[in-house]
Amino acid sequence: METTKIIEVNGVKMELDARTAKVQEVQTFKVGDNIMLLKSAGYGEKTTKALPGVIVDFANFAEKPTIVVAYLTDSYRPEIQTAYINKDNSDCALVHTDKMAFDAQYAKQNLIKKVEESEAELFKAKRDLELFKRFFCPAFEETK
Repeated sequence: METTKIIEVNGVKMELDARTAKVQEVQTFKVGDNIMLLKSAGYGEKTTKALPGVIVDFANFAEKPTIVVAYLTDSYRPEIQTAYINKDNSDCALVHTDKMAFDAQYAKQNLIKKVEESEAELFKAKRDLELFKRFFCPAFEETK
């Protein structure tokens, strides 16, 4: 016999546990929702951090449906990371939020700076390859 049942009261979906008559609200999430991700701060640590994020996908696996969340780290140089939330992932929790709690301009500047640094690194690598082909291994062009 099924012990839980989804009911709707005034447009709010709730889960009713028939054994205890306890009602708990069922949250509804969709791709693009702004969320706060409550995540363990590190390995073996008992501290948690609330990090701003957005739901980017639902992976509807038969055994473990998973919510895919992109979130910003709160480090000196914010980065976008990904979390996978499912029934076995006990170190993460989600809540809806109306407004993201981070400095968007600062994060944007840091991400632009990271792109510029990567482009400079790529330019240098291409230049080094051209120098190698031209001066260190002229036969390199013929062996392609």
